[in-house]
Amino acid sequence: MARYPERTVQLITLPPTEGQNPKTFKLIAGAKVAWGEVLCVLDDDTMLPDDGLERCLPFLDQPGVGLAFGLPYYVNFSDMWSSMVSTFVNNNSLLTYVPYTVLTSPFTSNGMFYAMRREVLEEVGGFEVIEKIFVDDFAVAYLLPRPSRRTLGYALRYFGYSFGIFAHFNKRYLREASPWHKAWWVPVIQVVFPVQLLIALLSLQRINWRGNIVQVERGGGGRYVRRRTEQATSPTRKS
Repeated sequence: MARYPERTVQLITLPPTEGQNPKTFKLIAGAKVAWGEVLCVLDDDTMLPDDGLERCLPFLDQPGVGLAFGLPYYVNFSDMWSSMVSTFVNNNSLLTYVPYTVLTSPFTSNGMFYAMRREVLEEVGGFEVIEKIFVDDFAVAYLLPRPSRRTLGYALRYFGYSFGIFAHFNKRYLREASPWHKAWWVPVIQVVFPVQLLIALLSLQRINWRGNIVQVERGGGGRYVRRRTEQATSPTRKS
């Protein structure tokens, strides 16, 4: 707002709520004050390329298109955890959202950036339809079998093929967002991610969302177990 004072930018602050999707209830409030025919949603930690919006919007003019979205790639490799997440996204984003569309119409979208016409949003009931649902697009992977000569050979082929796909995507589509000296994370992620999913399945179904502990309920709903403000103001004991 300070950088572009000539633009119409409105900042909306909302109180914490109970039993609502922590992102969707903000979208509901934003949609009520927006006046354009096209609504665009952009995560606060996501940047569009300079021509990203201009390239996206024309797709909404095609017949039968209700929503257009962007595929993310990460550029943060500043530490170990950032490198793991960035490598995972850059190695799997295109494979998650593109190949299956050869067989069927798209049935999922990425929420980091998307655009849709207001009339389409209203036809499906608005953001209010998913106001109380915690939406997640992670899938349960396979578990690696015990190693043997044959399985070791298959594993080496699999990792080699995965790395080849990653290298091609990184160079051809992602503008080399992943530094090549960080590419050794690709096979590491292939091993770590299924284990992480297994641990998540066996653990309490709770989400730590920016310091807020949320208990996921049956049916997709959720409730706050502890809020970030409560955690920050809780008494501490010193020895």
